[in-house]
Amino acid sequence: MKKAMKVLLVIGLTVCIFSSAVLAASFSFNFYAKNSGLSYYTWGANGNLKTVQSQPWSMKLTSISVPSTGYGMIFAPFAYDPTLVQQGPGTWRRSTGITSTYYGSTQPAMVSYTVGTRVDNDYSTTQWCMAYGYFNADLSTFAGLN
Repeated sequence: MKKAMKVLLVIGLTVCIFSSAVLAASFSFNFYAKNSGLSYYTWGANGNLKTVQSQPWSMKLTSISVPSTGYGMIFAPFAYDPTLVQQGPGTWRRSTGITSTYYGSTQPAMVSYTVGTRVDNDYSTTQWCMAYGYFNADLSTFAGLN
């Protein structure tokens, strides 16, 4: 009986350990940005730990407002390594939805990531753009997040 309890305890702990890695929480962000040249605004309130090195980062935009046809915002992952460093290419967005992008030619570090954005640097007025959404350092379906 004691041996069975030990086996169940080990199985239970193993499930807890592996499920916490797989279910790394996405975090929400909201940006108000204007043309900053090639400099990014980064979301410093949260980070998301990368748990599967081979997976792309993913983002769900729930709202985006960019003026004038043709202009958009680029989003990119930034690693806390130990300061914020852009990791790989970004993805241009003008509309809501889910996107995933690979980190580039190098394997991403297994560290905490956040998201950064900038407005198209060809957009010359001082009007602010905004974007709300969710970020995950790994591939996510963002199930249950509106």
